[in-house]
Amino acid sequence: MPLRLQCLLGVASVLLLAAQAEPVPNQYFLNLPQPLNSEHLPHGQLWRFDVAKDSRALKQILTLAEEHDLDLWHVARSHVDVYSPSYASPLPSSLRAIPHVLAANITSPKRTASHTLGVSDNWDLSSLQNSTFHADYHPLYEVDAFIRELADLHPNVVQVNNLGHSGMGRELLSLSISKGLVAASEEQIGLEEKKKRKKQQPEGERLAFVIIGAQHAREVCLLRRLVLPDAYEFPAC
Repeated sequence: MPLRLQCLLGVASVLLLAAQAEPVPNQYFLNLPQPLNSEHLPHGQLWRFDVAKDSRALKQILTLAEEHDLDLWHVARSHVDVYSPSYASPLPSSLRAIPHVLAANITSPKRTASHTLGVSDNWDLSSLQNSTFHADYHPLYEVDAFIRELADLHPNVVQVNNLGHSGMGRELLSLSISKGLVAASEEQIGLEEKKKRKKQQPEGERLAFVIIGAQHAREVCLLRRLVLPDAYEFPAC
C-alpha cells in the first residue's frame, strides 16, 4: 500500500477577545453571527469595570458574570470588560453597582445582498497566481464559503467535516486533506478483500500519517498550497 499523507486542518469559527486601554468608539471587536439577509447585525455595548488590582472585586464580577451568563471579553488585573448585546436584558443591578464605564459601542457592518449569493467570482481559487482572495481580510461567512468552494474544486482531495457548534452557536468546520479521498477508500476496500484471501497478515504494511492542527483564519492560504499542484512555484502567502 503506498504511503498516504493525511492532513486534518481544523478551521473553527474563533471568537477573538479584544479590549483597548482607552475607549474606542465603533471598534469592531469580534465577528458576530451573520444573518442570511441584508438586515443590520446585532450590536451592543462593551462595559469596563475597574477593579484596580482588587481581588475581591474581580472575584465578585466574575461570579456575577457567570450567574447571569454574561460574555466576558477581557479579564486583567486592572479591569474586566463585559459585553452586553442590545437585544439582551440590561446588566443586573448587582453588577451595575460596581464602578464601570462604557468602553465601546459594538457595531457591525451591514451585509449587502451580494454577499448572500456566495463566493465572489473574482476569487478564482483554482490558482494561486490569479487569486485575489488573500489580498484582503474576510468575515467568517466568507471564510466558510472559501472552505466549501475549495472542497467543491477538489472533491477527491478535500472533504468538509462538521465538528458541531461552539458555545455561541457557530458552526465548527474542519477540512480533511489527503492524497485522494476516493482513491484511498477504494484502496482500503481492495486491501480488505486481499486480507480475506490471505490467512496471514501482510508484511511491511505502511501506516498513514495523520497531522492535526488548528488553522488561523489569516492562514487559510496554506490549505490551498496543500491541494494545488503548482503551489510551491509561487511565493508564500
